[in-house]
Amino acid sequence: MAEYHGPKVSVALLLTRLSAARAGYLDELDFALQEAIAALQTDLDAPAQYMADLTTLESRLTAARAGYLDELDFDLAAAIAAIPTTMVGTDGAALAASWTAALATALAAYTAARGAYLDNINNADLANIIRDVAEATDTFSFDETSAAAQTLATVTIAARSKVGGIWLDMVNVTQDTTIKLLHKVDGTNFREVSSHAWVTTDADGVLLEGFTAYRDVRITLTCGGGGGVNVNVPYAVV
Repeated sequence: MAEYHGPKVSVALLLTRLSAARAGYLDELDFALQEAIAALQTDLDAPAQYMADLTTLESRLTAARAGYLDELDFDLAAAIAAIPTTMVGTDGAALAASWTAALATALAAYTAARGAYLDNINNADLANIIRDVAEATDTFSFDETSAAAQTLATVTIAARSKVGGIWLDMVNVTQDTTIKLLHKVDGTNFREVSSHAWVTTDADGVLLEGFTAYRDVRITLTCGGGGGVNVNVPYAVV
C-alpha cells in the first residue's frame, strides 16, 4: 500500500505532476475524439486514397521546398527590428524631403485626367490610328523608248498611314510624261486616284501632295516612247 503523507503532501505531489504546461494539454482534448478516430479509420480502410494523399503531399513538399524551411533558421524579430526607420543617405531628413518633393511633382504632372488616358490603350481600334509612312528614297530607271506605263515605286502600307508627299526629280526626262498615283482600294487591284501631265517645259521638281492611305500605293510614269535611252528619276516618299 502507498504511503500516505497527509493532504498537504499529496496536493503538493499532484501540483508537481500536473504542471501548468501539462494542464494546458487537457485543452487539446476539446475536440470530437470519436469522430477523429472514425475519420482516421476511414483513411486506413481506403489505402488507395491514403497513398494518393501521400503522393500529393510529396509532390507539393519537394526537396527544394523542404530546403526553404532552413531559411527560417534565424531571429525574425531581430531582423525586423534591424530595418532602419529613417531613409538611408548622407542626410536622411534631407533625402526624405527631396524624395517627397519629387513625388509631389510627379503627382502634380500625373493628374487624374492624364491617368484616364491609359484607358485608351485598351481600344480595339488602336491599330487604326494614323501613323506616318516610313520614309524612302531611291532612283528609278525610266525607259523612254517604251510607251507602256512603268512602275516608279510601290509603297507598302499595312495599316492606315499618312504619306506626307512624294517628290520626283524629272531633270533627266526628255519626254512629256504622265505621272499617276494608284491605290489598292479593294485590296487586290490598283485603281487610278490622280494623274499629273508633266511636260518638258515644266519645273523639274514634281510634288504629289500628301494623303492618307490604308492599303498599298503605286506611282507610275508613262511617256510616248519617243526617247532613246533609260534616264534616272530620283524620288522620295516622305
